[in-house]
This record gives sequence, structure tokens and C-alpha cells, in this order.
Amino acid sequence: MATISSRKLRPEPLQKHIKKPGRKPSFRKPSHKHGPDRFSLQHLAKAILEGSSEEASRAISRLKGNAEILSEIAKYAKYRHARLAAVVLLQDDLQSLIELAKYSPKRDTREKAVRLLTKHKGALVVVACGSHYADTRLRSVFKLKSKYHLLARIAINSDYKDARSASVGFLLKKPEQLVRIAIESEYPNTRKEALRAIGKSVSHLRKVADNSQFPDMRRGALKVLSNMVEELEDPEVLMEVAKSSPFAECRYLAVSNLSSDNSALLEIYEGSSFRDARNTAMMLLSDSTEKMKDTEMLSAVAKFSPYEEDRYLAIEKLEGKDKSLAMVASNSKFKDARLAAIGLLCSNPESLREVSTLSKYRDTRTVAHKRLGEDEVFEGELTRMLDEHPIKRR
Repeated sequence: MATISSRKLRPEPLQKHIKKPGRKPSFRKPSHKHGPDRFSLQHLAKAILEGSSEEASRAISRLKGNAEILSEIAKYAKYRHARLAAVVLLQDDLQSLIELAKYSPKRDTREKAVRLLTKHKGALVVVACGSHYADTRLRSVFKLKSKYHLLARIAINSDYKDARSASVGFLLKKPEQLVRIAIESEYPNTRKEALRAIGKSVSHLRKVADNSQFPDMRRGALKVLSNMVEELEDPEVLMEVAKSSPFAECRYLAVSNLSSDNSALLEIYEGSSFRDARNTAMMLLSDSTEKMKDTEMLSAVAKFSPYEEDRYLAIEKLEGKDKSLAMVASNSKFKDARLAAIGLLCSNPESLREVSTLSKYRDTRTVAHKRLGEDEVFEGELTRMLDEHPIKRR
């Protein structure tokens, strides 16, 4: 009787481990054919170029993050849906959107790019200043119509007249920005548009006349002010016209309107670049010499008034004011005024010495030297100096 242990030691039949000759291992064949590789570049290109809008969108979505390829698709893809899908994927890439808005040959691509740039005002300024396409430039300007400082930047910097003109058109009620354009723009036609838009606003025209770096703008602003001279009441504006207007008649009218303002007349005389305006101002200033008390104005009349009696009257009123008399004696363009002033300086050797040294007129220096050399003057001055610097006894 066999035991359990003997059964465990009994070897298994050998037939199970022997390979039968002529039999080969068989493999199960797939029951379906392989489809196209949806992750291959060829399939992506085919889907974008020829596929339906849904299939193309899925293919383009796989290119997210690859700005260069998306930009190419947005610019040159045959189908609109493919281009717009590419633009949408570039919405976080400002530089790519700006490039598309400026240079894409496809209008729908440019429009979509500008729409996505709406929240980025600085980018719209770049597009308005540099896009190759008028419709895109004007669309960008329109989206900035309430951003006046940015419109002024476009009007100053854009290379294209249509963008500059559109910007000025939105600024018709913003004279401060128009003044900025008239002062800074390098484009003459834009400066002229801005100046016309300013109209008859005296304060803003004056800013242009005072601050523009362009001569044509200064002349243009002064011309408008000159045409309004009879209506002007502001002394500052009248002075500007009198000093700088290119029209003699307007200068004369402006100076005449200031005939009762001695300070303004003196400023015109000292600051105008036109001889006729200076002469008119000095003549009107001389008319009030009798009532004049201001030392500076009296000195100006004594030095430059064309009327001899007014010069003498001014010098008489300056008696005792040796410093002012010395200035008259040194600088008056009339010999009679210089000599009259020296005559009142006889008792002041120090002022005579100043005249003899500083006067630009030889005859005046000679008279001052002679006065200093007179016995009475010389003796008094020498005595004073000896008193101030006593000689020590040895």
C-alpha cells in the first residue's frame, strides 16, 4: 500500500515536458486596423489646412504656448476659423498680438488682435502709431477716444497722418492737450490742425507762442492773437503781442492799449525784438514823466527818451540818487543826458570815478576825469582818504 510520502516522490509523466515536432506557437492577430496618428505633425498640419473648424480648433489648441507657430497660423492660414483660434491662444502674449495688429495681412486677424488688446492702452498706442493698415490704426484710436493724454501721444508720435488727425479730432474740447501737440509735434500739418482746434482761447494761444520750439507755431499763435488785439484786455497777452507779433499794425495797437501801464511799457521797451514797438513804448512812457516817481522808470526815460525835455525832467527828479545818475551818465545814448547827469554828481567823487571807469562813451569818461581832477574835488577826496588812512609818524 503506497503511503502519502511515496506519492509525493513519484515523478510526473515526461510527456508534458516534451515539445511535439511540427507545432509552432500561434499569436492572436488584431481584429481592427490602425487609425491615423493624431499626435503626428503631419496630422496637425492636415487638420489646420484642410480640416473642419472643430477639428482645426482641436489641433491648434495643442500648440498653446508656441507663439511663433501660432503667429504664423494667425497671419497666413487659409481659413478664418483657424486664424482666429490661433489669435485667441495668443491673448496673453502682448508682443505677439501687437505684431499681428501691426503687420498681419488678414483684416480679421488684426481686428481680433486689437479687440484682445482693448484692456492694454499702451499697446493700442503702439498699434495706432505703427500699424501698416489704416483701418487698424483708426480702430485703435477709436478705442482710446476717452484717454486724452494717450491720444495726444499718438498725435505727436504716429508716423501716419490719418491716426494723428483722428486723435486731434477727439481732442477738440481738450485745449491743454492741443497745446501740447502744437508745442511738441514734429509734423507741421498736425501742429496746424491743433492750433486751429485751439480757436480763440487767449491763454492757450499764449502758451503756444511762449513755449513752442517751432517758429511756425509761434508765428501762427501770434497771428491769431494779433487779429484779436482789439478784443484783448489781458495786459500780459497785449505785451506778448507788442513784443513778438510779426505785424507792425498789431504791435502798435497792442502798445497803444497799454499806454496807461508804465510797467508794461517799460517791459516792452526792454524785451521787444522790434524797433518800432520799442520806440512807441518809450514815447508813451515819456508822456507820463511829470507824474512819474519810480526810479527805474525815470532812469529809463533819462537814458532813452527821444524827447529832450523829458530826459532833463527825469534827471532833475533823480537828483540825490547818485547810483541812478551814474547809470544814466554811463549808459544814456544821448550826450546831453550824460553830461547833465555828471553835472549832478560833482559832490560825489566815488560816482564820478565809477563813470570815468565804466562808461562806454569816451566824451563822458573825459568829462568825469576832468571833474575828478578839479582842485576842489581832488582836495576834498585826498583829505578824506588821508583821514581814513592816517600816516604813521616815524
